[in-house]
Amino acid sequence: MKPFAYYILGVLTRLVFFLSSLLPERVVTYCMRKGSIRYLRSSRRYRERIAKNLRVAFGPSYHSEKTEAFIRELGNHLGLSIAEMFFSATRKRHNLLKSMRIQG
Repeated sequence: MKPFAYYILGVLTRLVFFLSSLLPERVVTYCMRKGSIRYLRSSRRYRERIAKNLRVAFGPSYHSEKTEAFIRELGNHLGLSIAEMFFSATRKRHNLLKSMRIQG
């Protein structure tokens, strides 16, 4: 069963790479951001882990509204990173490299 599952995963990954080279960057970035936010919100395990880590870091006074906002921002950043990963493997990598700034 595992070889078949890896085969399907490989096909889906190639499909996403192909679609990310065809679709406009805004569309891909939007879909990746919203998808990662939905995944983080729907995964009880990640929500509990994030809430626990935030309570450890900031104490028990950390509110659930702040946790939701943190999960939303984390999803945005995660989606943007995933979109940039897909762009880096396509012809759009030149535009990606032009938009990067290195500081330090």
